[in-house]
Amino acid sequence: MIDKQRILTNVLMMLVIIGSIMTAYTVQAQDEARNPDVMLAMSHKSLMFNQNVYEIVEDASYMQFHVDTTFGAVWGSFQEFGGGFVMMNNGVKEDSVSIAIKINVESLDTDAAMIGMVLKGEDFFDVDFFPAISFVGSTFEWFNNTEAVLKGYMTIKNVTREVAFYVELSQSKEGYGNSITMKASTTIKRCEFGIYSMLSFVSDNVNLYMNIEARKNAATISKM
Repeated sequence: MIDKQRILTNVLMMLVIIGSIMTAYTVQAQDEARNPDVMLAMSHKSLMFNQNVYEIVEDASYMQFHVDTTFGAVWGSFQEFGGGFVMMNNGVKEDSVSIAIKINVESLDTDAAMIGMVLKGEDFFDVDFFPAISFVGSTFEWFNNTEAVLKGYMTIKNVTREVAFYVELSQSKEGYGNSITMKASTTIKRCEFGIYSMLSFVSDNVNLYMNIEARKNAATISKM
C-alpha cells in the first residue's frame, strides 16, 4: 500500500522546486519534512551548500506519449512543463537525486486537432478538472555508469501510482557539470489511472518518453 503521507510530501516537494527554483530554494531531507506544513515553510530557506538544483530547460526538452489504436498509432506531446533535479553532491551516479516534473495537460498537442480535443475531454485527461500530470522520483537502480531504473510516483487525474522509467542519465564534463541530460521511457496502463474509455479501440498500454536537459541554477553555481 502506498504511503499517502509520503506521496503528499513528495508532491509538495515538486511544487516547491517548480515554484521557487529560479530563486534557488529547496527542501532539506529531514524526517520532519514529512509534515506538509513544515515542508512549505522550508521552501523559504536557502540551499544548503552541498545541494545542487538543476532546472529543466523546456525549449531543449520534450515530453511525448504513444498509444496504439485500431485506426493506427497516436502520438502526443506536451508543450508546457517544468521542474528540476536536486542533487546532494557533485556527480551523477554517486549522488542522492530527487526529480520533480509537472506537466500542463492543456498544452497537449497531436497531429490531428480532433484527437487532441478527445484526449483533453472528460473521457480521457479531463483537463477542466485535472489540469496537471506530475512525477516525483528519487530512487535510482544503476546498471552501469549511465543507465538506470528511476522509480517514483506519477499522478494522473488525482490517481497516484508507482512507476519505473528506464533512463540514460549523464552530466556534462564541461562547465563543471552544469548540465544534465536524461532520456527516459516507460509503459503505463491507463486503466490504473482511472482512464477506461474506448478500451475496445484504444490500447490500455501507453508508452511515455522524456528527453530532458536540465541546467544548474546560477545561484547554486555561485555557492560551489
